[in-house]
Amino acid sequence: MNRMIIVAAAAVVGLGAAYFYTSSSSSTTGLPSAGVGSAEAQASDVDTSGVIEMFEGSADAPVTVVEYASFTCPHCKSFHVDTYGSVKEN
Repeated sequence: MNRMIIVAAAAVVGLGAAYFYTSSSSSTTGLPSAGVGSAEAQASDVDTSGVIEMFEGSADAPVTVVEYASFTCPHCKSFHVDTYGSVKEN
């Protein structure tokens, strides 16, 4: 009797682990998975009409540098503190 309970409990644990493994391996964000065209589909859903483009220098300069940065990124902070001044100066 005890052996049958142990086997049943092991089966339940095994089935639960299999369910958890297969459900956690799929995307939980609700966004399409990465593939051909998925970035374009995501980008077209974003309303950017309220974003104000900010720039420094002449609007008709021969070189345009586009910066993508995050306020919480330590690498972006390092660029701003250590490098941005010389880029702006030159």
